[in-house]
Amino acid sequence: MLRWHRPLAYGIALLAALIASVLRYWLDPVLPPGFPFLTFFPAVIVTAFVAGTGPGVACAVLSGLAAWYLFIPPVNSFALEAQSAVALLFYAGIVGVDIVLIHLMQRAAGRLAEAQVVTAGLLQQQRLMFQELQHRVANNMAFVSSLLNLQKRRVMAKPETAVGALDEASTRLNTMARIHRRLYDPASVELPVGQYLKDICTDLCQAADAHNIDVLVDMPPVRLDISRRHCHVVWGPSKFDREAEFA
Repeated sequence: MLRWHRPLAYGIALLAALIASVLRYWLDPVLPPGFPFLTFFPAVIVTAFVAGTGPGVACAVLSGLAAWYLFIPPVNSFALEAQSAVALLFYAGIVGVDIVLIHLMQRAAGRLAEAQVVTAGLLQQQRLMFQELQHRVANNMAFVSSLLNLQKRRVMAKPETAVGALDEASTRLNTMARIHRRLYDPASVELPVGQYLKDICTDLCQAADAHNIDVLVDMPPVRLDISRRHCHVVWGPSKFDREAEFA
């Protein structure tokens, strides 16, 4: 906006005061006495609205001086009489209120624009989170479908094992749900990383029906940050170290 270009904004203030003075001079023969500020009020309001508070004040000062010198008796003089003082105070009060109101309105509009930007960002974030949720739900449903198909083949091969196969499928689904809760539980941040990984590996063994496997985890006392979406894993040490990134 123009108020961010200070030289141009104050140039507009000067031009507005000049145009208002010329218009008031042209209208002087047809106007009755007592309207020295008629064309200056719109000039101040438009300048404050378009160019900002500072240029609006500058336009108000220039307009007031022009009206005082050219249109307030005694004309062509800065002599200050009681009637002239009252007129100038009236003018200063009116333009002061106008400039303050415009300034407050522009500040409110600026805060509203900032709030709209923040709201748009939150909306975009919510949309991405919803898409991620749908993706995870679709993956979980695909997993359930695959597990049921696997159990279906076992039942078709041995119909007498139908109840056991369904129980096994239910157990595996419950185990996978428990793993999912562990992965996304904020309380997991407080657990030692070794215990955290051991619990997940134990659940995975149960889901795979591998009860004859003992899980041992030996790791340094570090903690996980579940708010990060990427992690880097390095195999080494050697000159052929490889780095992998997991989303």
